[in-house]
Parts: sequence; structure tokens; C-alpha cells
Amino acid sequence: MGAITEDGDRFFSRFEEYVTTEHAKQIMLALCKEFEDELIIVLDGAPYFQASAVTDLAARDDLALVRFPAYSPDLNPAEECWR
Repeated sequence: MGAITEDGDRFFSRFEEYVTTEHAKQIMLALCKEFEDELIIVLDGAPYFQASAVTDLAARDDLALVRFPAYSPDLNPAEECWR
């Protein structure tokens, strides 16, 4: 799982097992802690990002969740990191 800032800084977490909703939630909370200001996280359509444990984070005052359109990996800059 990865994240890229608007400045091009990259953050990655590697998992030996399948990524779960809990993994996604913990990474998002870690990003909130790292950046401390209002944060916008753009999510792809992965099932673990659609679970209520993740979408409920949008209620935080310091976090906004935005979703890529379905089937649009070309819009996701993190996809280039996996090549």
C-alpha cells in the first residue's frame, strides 16, 4: 500500500498477507498523525477502502476522503510506483 504527497514524497507499507480494512485504517491514521494538518486522501476502489471502518474516518475534522472514478488506475500516481 502506498501514498504520495503533492510534493512527490512517497510512503509505503508492505504486507506479507492480504491487505485488510484494518491495515488501510491504520495507514490512514498514521498519515493523519504524520501531516497533522487537514489531509485529503484519495482512494481507489479497493474493497478495504469501502468498508465502514475506513469510510467512518471521513467524520474526522482533519481528514477528507475522495475517490477515484471506477477503473481509472491511470489517474492514480501511486500506480506508477508499482511498475
